[in-house]
Amino acid sequence: MTRACVRLVVALLLAVAFAPTLSACDSTGCLLVTRSAGGLVPRKSFRLDLSYRATDDSQLMSGSDTAARVTRPKVDFEHGLVRPGFHQDLGGSSRFLQVDVGYGLTGRTTLLASAPVVTHRSYDVGHPPVLTENYETWSLGDTLVGVRHAVVATAGTSLVLGAGVEMPTGEYRLVSPEALFDIGVLDPMLQPGSGSWDVLLNAQSSRRLGAGGLDLTGAFSYQANTTNDLSYS
Repeated sequence: MTRACVRLVVALLLAVAFAPTLSACDSTGCLLVTRSAGGLVPRKSFRLDLSYRATDDSQLMSGSDTAARVTRPKVDFEHGLVRPGFHQDLGGSSRFLQVDVGYGLTGRTTLLASAPVVTHRSYDVGHPPVLTENYETWSLGDTLVGVRHAVVATAGTSLVLGAGVEMPTGEYRLVSPEALFDIGVLDPMLQPGSGSWDVLLNAQSSRRLGAGGLDLTGAFSYQANTTNDLSYS
């Protein structure tokens, strides 16, 4: 291994050792960006991935810090209002059964589709001073379709660009059961879908560093959200 590679490895280890703690990625776009081989599938080949993801939201947080109490506003769709401090978060979980499909249109171009075929959200919510209830939703989530193309594909360097559209296939108007306190259209955090058409752009690049088998890889992802017919972005 050359001295330049040794210096790079040391720098990367120091960066990891002193990097701040970050939250895990929990979006559809992350799966499309972080696939091996730049997210590409060989020509005329299919790839089918089935994954189950679960997020435990029982730890109360205020930004990046733990908190003893967390309150959120209510988005009152019926009256077009935001009511501050309406909900008290007490914990919960989100679970997703997701299907990702890729097809190699050419050696450099792959078509993609991704959908959480089952989305389950369950949260304990308090409405001070005494009422605590569980709110639960099940449904298909929003479906993402896209394309990835290798702009550069050499032995030592690759650059793959991607674009996708997230379609509003998930429920976003689910209402609270009549027996619960919070009536009307449920909070957006409980809805399996967004109700909006969104655009996702991503890029992934890698470069071989010498003959030591060390690669440098970088990824970028950006999602532009629109507003649904409830006037909510």
